Amino acid sequence: LIYNCVRKSHFTMISAQHFKQTVAAKHESIHDEKLEIRNNEDASLKVNQYYNENDAFYEFLSNMDRSNVSFPRGAQDNSYAGLSYCGVSPTIEKHNWLNNNKTRTPWESLRFYTSIFLRRAAVTYLSSPILLASLPLLVGLLIGWFVGRRQHRMVNRSQHKLLGRNTRARSSSSVAPLITPSLPEKNDNASTKANSSPRKKNLTSLVLSFLKEQSTHDDSNRNKILQEESEETIYESGVHPSKVPRHIAVIMDGNRRYGKKRYGFATRGHWDGSKKLVDFAQWCQSEGIQILSVYAFSTENWNRDPSEVIALMKIFAKYCEEIRVQALKRGIRVRVLSTETHQIPNDVKLGIKKLTEDTAHCDSFIMNICLSYGGRGEILNACKSIVADVEQKKIRARDVTEAEIGKRMLTSHCDVDPDLVIRTSGEMRISNFLLWQIAYSEIYFLDMQWPEITKKDLMQVIQNYAQERQRRYGK
Repeated sequence: LIYNCVRKSHFTMISAQHFKQTVAAKHESIHDEKLEIRNNEDASLKVNQYYNENDAFYEFLSNMDRSNVSFPRGAQDNSYAGLSYCGVSPTIEKHNWLNNNKTRTPWESLRFYTSIFLRRAAVTYLSSPILLASLPLLVGLLIGWFVGRRQHRMVNRSQHKLLGRNTRARSSSSVAPLITPSLPEKNDNASTKANSSPRKKNLTSLVLSFLKEQSTHDDSNRNKILQEESEETIYESGVHPSKVPRHIAVIMDGNRRYGKKRYGFATRGHWDGSKKLVDFAQWCQSEGIQILSVYAFSTENWNRDPSEVIALMKIFAKYCEEIRVQALKRGIRVRVLSTETHQIPNDVKLGIKKLTEDTAHCDSFIMNICLSYGGRGEILNACKSIVADVEQKKIRARDVTEAEIGKRMLTSHCDVDPDLVIRTSGEMRISNFLLWQIAYSEIYFLDMQWPEITKKDLMQVIQNYAQERQRRYGK
């Protein structure tokens, strides 16, 4: 009973206190309102003026095309939120120029709509995280593209300028002395006009013949300079450049035996052998050798176990790209020689096509990769080509010579046949490799597997070829 009485009395005291505070706050607010009305006698006038200004503003907007500007709901009800969302302040001081239709100009209307568009675009951009992240990225890409394109144009201009200077210098130094004495004198006679065309023809033929002689002279001078430089060059093998073999052919044998002996399975040996080919080509190039022909896969190798053949094709497809990169760095032109192409997988064909096309402009070194190749098949294809030409009466049978057959060989792009043939793995046979081309080649059989060959081994072979071998060609 005592507890309930105390609780009720406490609640009554709190309620009474709250009531007193509420009444006091109400009296205070009424007092403030009376004081404000008393101090601002023209408050009603200002309110009426505000609504009149807004009515004038919306009357102006009603006369404009609203298809370009969309106002939110409540903007036409003199809502401050609606006007501020559209980017327009309701105060008449900022937009006094909008109230009077007579003083409004097209430029002012354009500025008004532009401000609305920019404000709404800014709100949309700042409220979207995707736009905040993507816009700087796009701006950076555009700047990078513009700067790179400008630099590319500047480089092209500089190259064209240099080319133009060289061309003008050559033409002025070589052609001008020839042309000047042959120019006809200015004469109005009919005979001069009649003889002008044959003189022009003679002049053209003279200029062309002179340019041909000049180009051959320049080529001979360049060859002499290269020959002098090569004579002064001392290679690592210590052999004189004139005695270094120009063309080396290699039968890369022993990959399977190397892989089984070192790793326990043959496929790994083929991978190491492919890596060794890149190093071997670099060694040959540093020694002044001009052409390298390697026996990678013969037509008889298709008879091997299918799993091994598939593994070899995968290696070829992968190392086509690696060889392409290294060849472009060192100026090596790669040619793939095949007598039977129908069995080569498509992915390998694509890699070969890219490899040969991308390195077609290189002229420092030539590397022939014999893939699905057979020497007998090459000779057979050449004979079939000659028979077809004889049947079509393109050539006569009595005109068929060794030179004619050599032109139809896959190595016809090479200046010389192989001077030196190297076979690894200790086997002593040719294995149907370049049967036509190696008729007078020196042959070296090395008792080591192909992945085991080193640069020192190549130096010893070159030294032995230059010092101990004498090539007499039957004389």
